[in-house]
Amino acid sequence: MAEKKKKRLKKEDWLEAALEVLKSEGVEGVYVEPLAKRIGITKGSFYWHFKDRPALLTELLEYWREKSTGGIISFIKDLPDKDGNGDPTDKLWELMKYINNFEPDAYDPAIRAWSVSNKDAAEAMKEVDEKRLDIIYNLIVEKGLDDIAAMVRARMIYFYITGETATGLKEAKGFSLIRAKMRYDIITR
Repeated sequence: MAEKKKKRLKKEDWLEAALEVLKSEGVEGVYVEPLAKRIGITKGSFYWHFKDRPALLTELLEYWREKSTGGIISFIKDLPDKDGNGDPTDKLWELMKYINNFEPDAYDPAIRAWSVSNKDAAEAMKEVDEKRLDIIYNLIVEKGLDDIAAMVRARMIYFYITGETATGLKEAKGFSLIRAKMRYDIITR
């Protein structure tokens, strides 16, 4: 009789499951036993990767930082140029399409809620907000706008996106992309 192979989870599996629970239930739902049940494994596996729940929560913030912003940074760096010399306006539009399609901010409401009562979550959220704003700002500055005009435009884009996410009033993908193009046209005038 063949032995049933035990499922081996990587640290990322635990972090991904914790992130999904954080999104649906808040930090109050992120506990070892319910996570283990959710992913169908004993909680002993958890302790191969994390000392305890506080260690999981610390690493969860780092995982979220990378997932929500690291992908954006890599995406921008890897963008091909339409004319070979890096038109920042095109990169800004590509970034807006990327955000529309992949929703890297999907977990932000949960992190923002957690940040109200946790200084580490608040610092992580502030850092991510600043990085994202900086990315947008730099793309607009490269276009040739002065610092103040670039910051106003960067904030308009960023606050629009975060407002949609925070309120849950996102539009259907196709229509959302049309609106993103309209915002892009206004911002780049």
